[in-house]
Amino acid sequence: MKNKLIIGSWSGIPEYNLLKKNDDEFLEKQFEMLAESGIELSPVPICHASEEFRLKTLELAQKNGLKQLIEDYEMSVFLKTLKNRPSVTEEKAVGLILEYSRKYLEYESFAGYFIADEPSIEEAANLVYASRIFKKALPGKLFYFNLFPQYALPSCLKTDSYDDYIAAFSKAETDYMSFDFYALMTENGENYVRNGFLENIAKVKKTCDELGKDMWAFCCSSAHYYGAIRGSETYGQAAFQAFVNYTLGARGIFWFCYYAPDVDDSYLNALVDREGRKDVAYENVKKVNAELKALDEYLWDYECVCRGAVINGQLKTISGGVPTDKPGKSPTDKPGKSPADDFTVKILAAERNVVFAAYGSGGDEGILITNFDEPTSGRENAVTVKVDSPEANVLSAGKTEKIRCDGGKLKYKLKSGGAIFVSPCGR
Repeated sequence: MKNKLIIGSWSGIPEYNLLKKNDDEFLEKQFEMLAESGIELSPVPICHASEEFRLKTLELAQKNGLKQLIEDYEMSVFLKTLKNRPSVTEEKAVGLILEYSRKYLEYESFAGYFIADEPSIEEAANLVYASRIFKKALPGKLFYFNLFPQYALPSCLKTDSYDDYIAAFSKAETDYMSFDFYALMTENGENYVRNGFLENIAKVKKTCDELGKDMWAFCCSSAHYYGAIRGSETYGQAAFQAFVNYTLGARGIFWFCYYAPDVDDSYLNALVDREGRKDVAYENVKKVNAELKALDEYLWDYECVCRGAVINGQLKTISGGVPTDKPGKSPTDKPGKSPADDFTVKILAAERNVVFAAYGSGGDEGILITNFDEPTSGRENAVTVKVDSPEANVLSAGKTEKIRCDGGKLKYKLKSGGAIFVSPCGR
């Protein structure tokens, strides 16, 4: 059963700005802006928040139709150390968790607890154990933690194997696996896509598919490390990150950050700046969020049967957690039989790199294509798609149009970071 696409973020609306407590009027406006952005799962603030403020965020989230994560230090410590406290039986732990959470459960907006960000493999056993107890106490609520990307140093992962790292946390009794990978980089004035982006997505997606979990992926909306990691200063940068992850199977798209973290000056921007004003990324991410929701609604009755990419002219399919070279006339041609082999809707050519997902719904077919060219360039990407129909339905930027095909072929120029879903007319 497919779960609804969830859009979340990191670094929520804070209780204080530069040691000044934010008043109710400020908070009301901030939660209205958060809802307007298209983010549905309201994040916890970076800095510690009082219980009074946590309850206020639940109230305002509920007022604006949002879900709210809660970071509660007492609960986090209790859960992280529970495995090492054999005197606390499972039955007792369930009761304690439920009783402590009653103040939050009074709000429909309570989504669950934020537990950890980028834990090392040494923390996996404790989190896995706690997740099982937590699920008994609060079924349907999030036991939320987010994992390192594969480019994290072994000293951070506490292992030399990213596969082992993923496997350790996959045992947690959660319905999802969340990870971050910030792909857009700049060095010595050169913009590029960090190596390993597709491979990291493929590895996490493979594990999720094997366990029946959703994959949640972070996109970067806040340039940090003084700009070495780029954010979403342009629509193309925001769209590139979100649509690549979505095309390759993400059911959760999260943005780092929503509110500019008040920690140091290396964070250059976000959706909202430290004074609560809409920043450069706000409108870009808002637009992408709306397009993601429209696309997901359109594809709801479709089933993805094949994912892949065209990289430097080489056709690849993504299976077994690895993008694999598959020479042939289209990305869906590969040895052996798969549901995609008989598809008529296929990519015939791409001027620059793309990622794709082939879909079916009954007798209907379609293909989702996302521009994988470095987005800051602003370059268009000409693609040719075999449709075998006089006309094609093309969904782009949340709108559908019919486009005439030449000899059963659709020629289309993808915008920077852009994505289209193409299907023969008749759907």
